[in-house]
Amino acid sequence: MKSSNIFGTPLMQIDLPHNPEAMKRITDAARSYHYDRLERDAEFAKETGRHIISRPDLLEALSDEDRAYLLEPITAAVREFIRVGLGDSIAHERKLAVRGFARAYTPGSRIMPHSHFDADVVVSIYLMSGSTATEPPSDLVLIDPVVRGFPHRTPYHRVTVKDGLAVIFPAYLVHETDPTPSERIIAGLEYRVIGHDMEKVFTPLEI
Repeated sequence: MKSSNIFGTPLMQIDLPHNPEAMKRITDAARSYHYDRLERDAEFAKETGRHIISRPDLLEALSDEDRAYLLEPITAAVREFIRVGLGDSIAHERKLAVRGFARAYTPGSRIMPHSHFDADVVVSIYLMSGSTATEPPSDLVLIDPVVRGFPHRTPYHRVTVKDGLAVIFPAYLVHETDPTPSERIIAGLEYRVIGHDMEKVFTPLEI
């Protein structure tokens, strides 16, 4: 486990337990998830003229064993991330909700800058990081959430990724990647904290 702080924002990295069989099953499920979703969305657009990005839950496609392989170490790390990184001293009392997703990238493709506005914490899990015999995988690029401007003026931080790495960061943090040298498959987990103290977030209208 590695913790750091960038732009005043916490960041945590963990390596998943060594289990090649589980990783292969989850990678295959993630690849199928991505292309099945694209096919369904294309069919929906053909029938309705509306374009959407559907968001089924990847975790529902995994066996209990593989779901536990991902969730047990990562959820424990997310709780520590919330407690220490985000300063929630009673994180162990918070209830968490989680949803999984997956993306597959062909050689030369990339993910554009985005954030996860409907989550609290996001985890990027590198099932296949996209390296080749001669090229390393594309870095995960985290962008300063405060400074805005042209990309060459925007402070950013690069995270070197590898197979089996999970990177944990606040969901509001904008992130992207450069084009991948070879096929890249990630799984993602979006966590929401249930039972926020809303008085700390919103100004009460009534006392």
